[in-house]
Amino acid sequence: MASALSSYRRGGCALAQIQKEPCRMIHFLRLIIILLGLLTMIITALLALIPGDATPPSAWIVFTSNRHNKTGIYRMRFNGTQQKRLTNNMASAVNPEWSPDGRWIAFVGWVDGPADIYRMRTNGDDVQRLTTTPGNDSDPQWSPDGEWVLFVSDHNNDYEIYRIRADGSGQQRLAADPKHDFRNPRWSPDGQWIAFVSNLDGYYGIYRMRADGRARQKLATGPVWHEDPQWSPDGQWLVFTANHRDGVPDIYRMRADGSEKHRLTTSPSLEQRPQWSPDGEWIMFLLLSGQWNIYRLRADGTDMQNLTPTYQAYDDHRHAQWSPDGRWIVYVQDRGLGPYVYRMRSDGTHQQRLTHGPDATPQWSPPIAKRSPTLVRVIGVGVGLVGAALLPLALRSRDRG
Repeated sequence: MASALSSYRRGGCALAQIQKEPCRMIHFLRLIIILLGLLTMIITALLALIPGDATPPSAWIVFTSNRHNKTGIYRMRFNGTQQKRLTNNMASAVNPEWSPDGRWIAFVGWVDGPADIYRMRTNGDDVQRLTTTPGNDSDPQWSPDGEWVLFVSDHNNDYEIYRIRADGSGQQRLAADPKHDFRNPRWSPDGQWIAFVSNLDGYYGIYRMRADGRARQKLATGPVWHEDPQWSPDGQWLVFTANHRDGVPDIYRMRADGSEKHRLTTSPSLEQRPQWSPDGEWIMFLLLSGQWNIYRLRADGTDMQNLTPTYQAYDDHRHAQWSPDGRWIVYVQDRGLGPYVYRMRSDGTHQQRLTHGPDATPQWSPPIAKRSPTLVRVIGVGVGLVGAALLPLALRSRDRG
């Protein structure tokens, strides 16, 4: 028996003559460990290449339409298919805004009195009235965490800024003054600040305050009219419009604390509605020069481009919005026959009509969940555990020789 179980070593590998434990088993286990390591690297590389907020073909666009002489909110796919009215039991509904998680749509609705803020599921179900103020409420804005909704109310004969929890509870007045207006509130990306417009010093300027209304700060005022504050994706900058001494609004940017103000455009034409691209590289805006057209320029003011050049009368382009991945722009074009929703590439190419109107205010659904670094870590840990379990087997097989 001893002679039958005698073994010999070949290249450091014990091969049992009777038990037939070939060296290739050890090599096979080692190969598995190597392949698992390679698999981890491949998966990690693929996850890095796939943008976490890419616009999928299943993305949705909500918009307002006056079809059948009844203004309501509609939804359609990214390519214009599956159009459906969401607000069927309201006299009128406008201004749809997606919640950050894409599960709700806040909007302004009229049922039996002044305008109030509502929310509904993205398929139109579970409609809930959030506000019941005696005045008209407008401009709903979700907080980045989806816990709060900002809105503007005129029920005291001036414009005041409020916030309310997403379920309609906890309404708070953040900014109000009988002699002044507060409007255009916009959350910072981290939800810590709210930029807004007010005429506190006699001129409409840009201000900011904490999310609970405290620590109000003046950022840009003076003998000019300021409008449309919009945060950069990283929260470090604000872009806005201001009437310079020539009385024509231009596009400006400044730091979030009001420093480093810089005029980006010097066109003799009226400009409005500046909006950062998702990557912070571009600023899109509207420019009136005979007709409204959509422009973009670099964040430093260079490389200004007309994305919708037209030489026809009554050919306006408005309500432009970037897709979450920055590859597309959805907008409204009106050639005198009725405004319709279009989409185009971010460089102005591939313009495509999506609706048959009359339609307005298209809004993209929020980006799909970004890939989580946790996923990569879980894969790495899992592969590591499998490797750790297989390595002792390989070592024991080697040592038995």
